[in-house]
Amino acid sequence: MSYQPSEENTQEADAQEEDAKWAERRSSARVVFKTSISFNSDSNFYTGFTDNISEGGIFVATYNELSMGEKIRLDFSLPDGGPPIQAEGEVRWLREFNPSSDTPPGIGFRFVALPAKDHQRIERFIKNRDTLFFDDD
Repeated sequence: MSYQPSEENTQEADAQEEDAKWAERRSSARVVFKTSISFNSDSNFYTGFTDNISEGGIFVATYNELSMGEKIRLDFSLPDGGPPIQAEGEVRWLREFNPSSDTPPGIGFRFVALPAKDHQRIERFIKNRDTLFFDDD
């Protein structure tokens, strides 16, 4: 009798493999970052919670659905006492709700327009946090 993984175990393994692939493709370290965020297009306003951030983008845990490549204005605050950050983000990937996974549904945004002063604030914030993914060195 051979071992047959359950559908739930297979789905969880697939989700972990997908997360590992994304980690390899990222050019910037990601750190855990939990705060509320608003994002809007010309015709819609959305809210969600950030899950992690890098110099290149941010993941927003939300059930809202956007289209790949869609550009959205993002408004969020860092815990540095500075003014809210306003950036333009492009939808780079989507994670759908999966009842058998602990990972939240949401949207991965790439920053496409971010003022230099805010980019520097994000860099400082990341340098003072532990990264979310580690090398196996």
